[in-house]
Amino acid sequence: MYVDYMGVTLEISGAQMIVCMKLTAFAYNIHDGVVDGRHLDSPTDNKNLARVFASRKALAVTSVPSLLEYFSFAFCFSTFLAGPSFEFREYIDVINGTKVVGPGRVRAGVTKLSIGLFYVGLTAAFGMQDPTTMFFDDAVAALPWYKQIPALYFAFFLFKCRFYGCWTVAEGATVLCGFGYEGVLDGKHRWNGVQYMNVWEFEFASCHRDSTRKWNKVTQGWLEKYIYSRTNNSLVATYFVSALWHGFYPGYYLFFMLMPLPTAVNRVAHKKLRPWFLEHDGSEGFKKHVYDVVGGFLNALSIHYISLPFLTLGWTESMQAYTNLKFSGHIVLVTFLAVLTILPTRKNISAKRD
Repeated sequence: MYVDYMGVTLEISGAQMIVCMKLTAFAYNIHDGVVDGRHLDSPTDNKNLARVFASRKALAVTSVPSLLEYFSFAFCFSTFLAGPSFEFREYIDVINGTKVVGPGRVRAGVTKLSIGLFYVGLTAAFGMQDPTTMFFDDAVAALPWYKQIPALYFAFFLFKCRFYGCWTVAEGATVLCGFGYEGVLDGKHRWNGVQYMNVWEFEFASCHRDSTRKWNKVTQGWLEKYIYSRTNNSLVATYFVSALWHGFYPGYYLFFMLMPLPTAVNRVAHKKLRPWFLEHDGSEGFKKHVYDVVGGFLNALSIHYISLPFLTLGWTESMQAYTNLKFSGHIVLVTFLAVLTILPTRKNISAKRD
C-alpha cells in the first residue's frame, strides 16, 4: 500500500499474508498440543464445542519441531507466493511419510494447472489492465440498468479470474508436492484438501451463506478455527481480523461492515420466505426450484454489490461507484430485510434446511 498505492504490483506483502496464516495457526496448534492440551479432553454436552475440541486435538502439535521443519513449513516453495496455507500436521505427516498418500496426484495437479491456465488465459484475452475503473466510470453510469448490470458483472468476473487462475495453479503445485490428499470418495482418490474454492459452486450458489462458504475456503477455515471459535463465536472480531489481514485500504473495512446486511437478509429469507415455496409435506417441488433460481440471481447481484469496495479499495472510489449505482443495493437490501421481517411465518410445515 505504501510503495504502490492502489496498484497491483506483486510484492512481499502477499507472501506475508500466507506466512501470517501459517504461523498463527501453528502457534495455536503448539498451544493445544504442548502448552495446554488437557482442556481438549474435558467432557462437554455441547455438541458444537465437542466438535471444536475434536478438531483442535486432531491438529495439535505435540512436540516442538526442529528449526528446519519449522522454516521449511513456513516458507514451503509451492505455497510461498499465493498459498494455499495448510496445517503443520498435514505438512509434517506428509514429509515424514506418516500419512498415507494415495495415487493420482500428478493427474490431479495437472488438471488443476490446466484449469488455472484457462482462467489466466481469460484474463489475458479479455481482461483490461484494471477492470475496476468501470465501477466509477461516468460512461458506464450513464447506461440504462439492463446494460449496466451485465457490463459490471463482466468486469467483476474478469477481476475474479485473476484469483481463480492464481489460486488453482498454486493448488496444483501443492498437490504435486503430495499435500491435500483426502482419501477415497465414491471410488475416486480425492486431492481437494488444499482447495481454495470450487468456482462453479461459488458462481451459482443459491444463497448468500453458500457463496461466503465457497469463496476462498482456505482463509475461511483459518478464520473459523483460529479467530471465530476462539473469540466466543464473535463475527465482529472475525470480520475485523479479516479486514486487517487484507490491509489498510478503507474498501476492505467498508466491505466487511456491509457483510452483515445480506447475511441478515439471507437468514430471514430462509426462515420466513423459503417455507412458502415448499410443498405442504415439506418436500421440494417446482416452486422451490424457481425460488432457488431467482434467489441465486439476486444473491449474485448482492454479493457483487457489497464487494465493490473490496475491488475499488479507496474511499473516494468506493463512494463514487455506489453513487453511480444510486446506492440501489443498500435500498433494496434494507427494504427486503424490513418486508421479510414482518412477513408471517408459514406454519404446519416441516421445512427442511438446505
